[in-house]
Amino acid sequence: FVTLLIVVGWLHFTGAAATRGIERKDMDWNGDGTVTMREMLQSFYAVTITTSKEGARECRTFAFRGSDQSLRVDCRTVVAPSK
Repeated sequence: FVTLLIVVGWLHFTGAAATRGIERKDMDWNGDGTVTMREMLQSFYAVTITTSKEGARECRTFAFRGSDQSLRVDCRTVVAPSK
């Protein structure tokens, strides 16, 4: 059990897509319209997510581990709650 927790912690620390709250339907890394078991497994070991913020805009960049080429960039506008 402890080993599993260490592995999940390491995956989250290194930016693995599976630990970043990505939905199954968004794991279509090759863009063919279907999500296979292989693509779901890739979200654990091969695909990373980096998050960047510019004001109210938040972007998540998906890329294969060790590659500078992005697979996809998802951006959204985040509205902060009024005080």
